[in-house]
Amino acid sequence: MAMTTDPKWIYGIFRCHCLTIAENLEKDELLRRLGCNPDSFFVPDDNEAMQEIYLEDAENYDTAPIVIAGKSGSWAFALEPTSVYASIPERLRQASRGTKVFCSSNVVESLLYYFDAWENGRLVVHCDVRGKEEPRGASPDLYLPNMRRAGFFGESRDYSAVNLALSMSLTGVAIPYPETYFPFPDIRQEGMLAGRIPALNLGPEAG
Repeated sequence: MAMTTDPKWIYGIFRCHCLTIAENLEKDELLRRLGCNPDSFFVPDDNEAMQEIYLEDAENYDTAPIVIAGKSGSWAFALEPTSVYASIPERLRQASRGTKVFCSSNVVESLLYYFDAWENGRLVVHCDVRGKEEPRGASPDLYLPNMRRAGFFGESRDYSAVNLALSMSLTGVAIPYPETYFPFPDIRQEGMLAGRIPALNLGPEAG
């Protein structure tokens, strides 16, 4: 299975997705910090099992859709192929305790494309990729040169692409991409882990 820093296969398949990347965390710890119950962790037997889970996810969107986590260098990543629940501020605050976290969330139909950077429980940057809102946070201009190079704030038709590309370029994270018609890799071969991420108000933000 090939690894790539090109996010095209993600935004080319999934219209609503979220990529969260954390430094010096293991994949299972990242999932826990994002609110996933360890009892939901699993490694499917094969891609057919993964396909069945993905096709069932429409029914689970309002409760606990799937999230896939892995490791790339010193970074752990969590990819939600059908939801953006990791981008909830309380979850990113929790995930970034003692470390650095980048999050790219995209909902194509709603024209929502957001990049977030957190460090040690503090929001560093929250940015609308389309430039419809002013960046905010403790250091809103910190990644501005990187954002402009990636294509933020322009008239891009691929806001999902530039958003994902920024998080991946800042971290050097490579993610396994599918070589078959089905959009999930064989996560057994990649040492990856799947779980269920709770929907809004069912995770840490519920208090």
